[in-house]
Amino acid sequence: MRIFHFTRGALLIEILIGFFILTLGITATASLVNAALHANQNHKHRLIAVNLAQEGIEVMHNIRDTNWLTYPSHIRACWNFWEDTDENGVYENGTDDLCDVGISDGQNAHPWGYDDKKTFLLDLNTSNFRWNLVEATGDSRLYRFTSGSFQGLYTHTNSLATEPTLFSREISLYYTDEDTFDATANPIAGGEVPFDASKDNRLLVVSRVFWDERGNAREVVLTTELTDFFQRTEWDS
Repeated sequence: MRIFHFTRGALLIEILIGFFILTLGITATASLVNAALHANQNHKHRLIAVNLAQEGIEVMHNIRDTNWLTYPSHIRACWNFWEDTDENGVYENGTDDLCDVGISDGQNAHPWGYDDKKTFLLDLNTSNFRWNLVEATGDSRLYRFTSGSFQGLYTHTNSLATEPTLFSREISLYYTDEDTFDATANPIAGGEVPFDASKDNRLLVVSRVFWDERGNAREVVLTTELTDFFQRTEWDS
């Protein structure tokens, strides 16, 4: 009988140990699966952010190229013309001035960064399919179209046809000159050169997308250099 009780007790201990090991295995597996899901989600969000930042760079190139096509006789002065002269976020033909008005010293009368403005939003006008460069004065959150011909595209406009996303995007523009230009620097931290039409002809464009990942701030920053059709580094060259 003593041997029987001893065997039964040992069996119970073995069962408990087995359950303990099984529990550890399930917990470890669940943790690995959870970590893999989070890593996959992080990768997905970063991929979206990179694409949105790249879109910002490409849109700025598109706006510059559109200025070349719109004002072929003034490509030296109008490459950085900000056509929204009343700065309401919408280009209105007949209301907003044309670039060939008020040109002086090799510069148009209303360039990007006019009146020391540095931060902008890029938004697609769904009525005329034109990209607008709008001064950033409030929330820079991006929304995604959920229906219609623009489904899947991103916009800063909150409407019944859109849903909010995690992402925000800002475009920063910094004029610089031959002596201080540094394409590898991060101008978000400062060091930008104020606009000076007497010498500055290169523009550092910074496309920044940022979002919150479970309480942690994330961001993607891409940069490019823009200049006029002749790639001049100075207005008077």
